[in-house]
Amino acid sequence: MLNAIKAMVAARTIDEAWQHYVQRMASMHFPNVYYLGARVLESADTRLVGDSLLLSNLPPGLIQDIQSQGLVESVPMFRWWVDHRGSESWDWM
Repeated sequence: MLNAIKAMVAARTIDEAWQHYVQRMASMHFPNVYYLGARVLESADTRLVGDSLLLSNLPPGLIQDIQSQGLVESVPMFRWWVDHRGSESWDWM
């Protein structure tokens, strides 16, 4: 685990970090990676997903299908993340 952390910290570019992450996931038998980082905007009664960053090694057509059909929003972890404060975002930066 420490070697993986060292490699990520030593990466000089986002592309280097991303390639290391994809290779690490593939070594654990996860050949497909879909990473979505999002900024959460809060109002009085709801949390809204604002700006987001998507990184994936999936084919572009499949990513487009996932997004156009709203499939990310139906994933249980995504729904929990929007509804609960237990998963903090980078809003403080």
